[in-house]
Amino acid sequence: MKRRRSVPHTFEENIAAEKIRCTEQLANAPLGPQRDALLKKIRQLETASHMNDWLRSSELKPPAFNLAGAVDQCTQPFDSKHVKED
Repeated sequence: MKRRRSVPHTFEENIAAEKIRCTEQLANAPLGPQRDALLKKIRQLETASHMNDWLRSSELKPPAFNLAGAVDQCTQPFDSKHVKED
């Protein structure tokens, strides 16, 4: 018998659900490292959500790629002046 798979959730739905779960845990978390970790996780989830919105934006345009310029940079000799010495 085959196992039924659930409908996959979107990235946005997963982030929102995780943020709700962390916020609920935060309400009962005592002061200390566990609470700090939850706050950090919530900030990371908010950042991920904002980045995802930005990446999916119709206003975002891919960078212009100049193949000739990329080839020129690869064929230039190595300049050791810019290497840091310890």
